[in-house]
Amino acid sequence: MIALPTLDTQASAATAYLTLANLSHKGKVTAVAFENYKKALLEDPWSWEAFTGLCDIGQSPLFYQSRADYRLRSRIRRHLP
Repeated sequence: MIALPTLDTQASAATAYLTLANLSHKGKVTAVAFENYKKALLEDPWSWEAFTGLCDIGQSPLFYQSRADYRLRSRIRRHLP
């Protein structure tokens, strides 16, 4: 019997934010893209596409201007060697 893959809620939320960010980026709405890339990284700190998306719109991926941004930076640093 073949086991069907289950949806990981963390991965699906990150994917949704990433999709919104990519659409906003392509539509030249960088403020919305920035917020959604940040949310994608909060959900999945290993999201390379969100990281490079921030670089593409000229924003620093390692930022902390609010409490949520500080948590993101802390989560990323914990995973770095």
